[in-house]
Amino acid sequence: MLFDADMTFITSGFKQISTAAQYQQELVAMDALIIDQNGYLMAYVSNESDQLNYVHFDDLTIVHSKTPIVRTDDYYPFGLTFNSFTRSFSMPQPHKFNAGIERNETTGYDETFYRQYAPLIAQVFLYGKSIGRTCARILVQILK
Repeated sequence: MLFDADMTFITSGFKQISTAAQYQQELVAMDALIIDQNGYLMAYVSNESDQLNYVHFDDLTIVHSKTPIVRTDDYYPFGLTFNSFTRSFSMPQPHKFNAGIERNETTGYDETFYRQYAPLIAQVFLYGKSIGRTCARILVQILK
């Protein structure tokens, strides 16, 4: 039985052994179930026949394969994110696509070694000796 995160029932299924399996082993396998939301899977085995057959439940295996996608982000033209997805229970990742870009959660800016960038207003803040010319050149390029 499959439930969502609020324990609301989604679906269920069953597989029955055949009558040809009397006193012999039979592999009973369910079809792959793709679950696209957080929730709970309850699996149980039982012998509910009205006959006196011995049924042994050996080697019950449930395979849980997580998606290889850990995080996806979509971006507006100046770098502001929207439509983001992060897999639950994954480690936080402050680093962005370029080496050295890291999100400062206090200011909301993307930081590199020499500058900060505010994607909400598309503004670059520079630090260093040649701030005047470099800052003006970068702002002109962004605003074109």
